Amino acid sequence: MICRPFVGPLYCTMKNARYVTFIIYLVGVFYALPLMFEYEPHEERWLSEILLVNHNKNIYRLKLTKLGQNAIFRWIYVLINALGVYVIPLTIIAVLNRKLFLSIRLLKQRSNENNAPLTTRQGIKFVSRRSSGTILCRSSVCHA
Repeated sequence: MICRPFVGPLYCTMKNARYVTFIIYLVGVFYALPLMFEYEPHEERWLSEILLVNHNKNIYRLKLTKLGQNAIFRWIYVLINALGVYVIPLTIIAVLNRKLFLSIRLLKQRSNENNAPLTTRQGIKFVSRRSSGTILCRSSVCHA
């Protein structure tokens, strides 16, 4: 939206925001859905008898269901989890960082070719030109 400010109002609407929010919600539900069928609560009677003085209370632990014990299900779930949580986000970050570094390098090359000023950290632009053996330096304060 920064490079094309007139295109921004076409995409930045409440309808699109609701649509994206709904899609993210659905992806989250489908991502968490297998966990609901992977475990079931199981009462540990022997542990309750040993640890609890008050025998009216019970201790429950999570136990894998038949679906959770299935090797194919576990392999697919781990693969999807690894891709969705680690591989895809890190790849996107790496690609976007590379594009950012390349664009900064291209900007520096273009400014050197055109002898255009580059802004320094203090907001001062330096331009140096050689004409008839003398170096002319001009600095101007950049206000953003």
